[in-house]
Amino acid sequence: MIGPKATLVRDAFERWNTGDRESLLEDIHPEVEIRAPSSQISGRESYLGHDGYREWLATMEESFEVWRVHPESFDERGDTVVILGYMHLRGRGSGLELDQETGWLVDVREGKMTRFQAFLSHEETLASIGAAD
Repeated sequence: MIGPKATLVRDAFERWNTGDRESLLEDIHPEVEIRAPSSQISGRESYLGHDGYREWLATMEESFEVWRVHPESFDERGDTVVILGYMHLRGRGSGLELDQETGWLVDVREGKMTRFQAFLSHEETLASIGAAD
């Protein structure tokens, strides 16, 4: 059975793939921290808050024509939801397509996502869980 935090995150991933990305702000804490390998595109370590979410989103949409997440498992561990799956990307301009193994850690507190961290492998995601607790 999937817990309430994992359900919130799963539903957010589903909305993401429909392109309904602005509505996610309802479930994202105003002081959210977003860390993703893609942050390097803009030379940042992380993005903060709702404005940071919008900036990160704009950066990714400038770089990728297609950007879909395919979560395969949701594991609720305390306040952290561990998601393993992959992303499908197609570069804007280059047309290069990539299916990338990906993992995510999403912290949920008081019904809001407070931290979102993405990794480029399941192994890296699972290894980081101890550091996230």
